[in-house]
Amino acid sequence: MTKNNLRESKIKLGPDSLPADILILKFGETSTTQGSYYMEKMHAKEVLTTYMKRGTDLFIDFNHASLNPKSPEDGVAAAWFNLDMKEDGIHMVNIKWTDRGKEYLEKDEYRYLSPVIRLDKNNKVIRLVNVALTNLPSTDNLEPLTELSERIEMEGDIEDIIQYLSSF
Repeated sequence: MTKNNLRESKIKLGPDSLPADILILKFGETSTTQGSYYMEKMHAKEVLTTYMKRGTDLFIDFNHASLNPKSPEDGVAAAWFNLDMKEDGIHMVNIKWTDRGKEYLEKDEYRYLSPVIRLDKNNKVIRLVNVALTNLPSTDNLEPLTELSERIEMEGDIEDIIQYLSSF
């Protein structure tokens, strides 16, 4: 019998069962509702260099409200994080969720992350500005943050698994 992962997450959970390491900018092409952008290792190094020169932690806000704040509440963080380059792209690491951010995720009120990026004239990523919790991400085919507990591992042939799932 073979082991089949029906859902394999690239998001690593921390001790509090919330995401602690998330791939935010993958290498290669990413499709969005506003067109595609590209991340290459050379550009990832530029993103990380800019991040390190600024010397501040990055943050996750709510619905990109901090980009055009109308009140102090619009700049509130859901989480704080650092950046790191790994084999598949740039990851958000050492994520420290605020109580408000935890609450929204635990209640399944927000599901997706949406990065705010700057591109060069060739649509290559040159800077990560921040990230937002949102329900309307621009990036296509994102993995929801709140379905991580629904991963299923089963032993058996794929036909047996399909038959099992169709019984629901």
